[in-house]
Amino acid sequence: MFRKNQKHLQQKFFNPESNMNSTLRGFLKKHWSAYFYENIFLNIDEEVFAPLYSNNMSRPNVPVNILFSLEILKEMHNLTDLQLY
Repeated sequence: MFRKNQKHLQQKFFNPESNMNSTLRGFLKKHWSAYFYENIFLNIDEEVFAPLYSNNMSRPNVPVNILFSLEILKEMHNLTDLQLY
């Protein structure tokens, strides 16, 4: 059963960023992970992978954008499956 991942778009109630000072927040916004999230993670079209999943009622899929991002990071850092997972 395919379900699109929307959790990352919702603000968390206890957001760790709200407890950070402006210097730390600025560092976080300039970090490579912020670029990765905004330019890669958000642009992964999960709907393309929907036909790979059953239409029957079953356990929902692991979010495709997370799996795809993990594969990209694995290749970027030359990691094995065992090291990553």
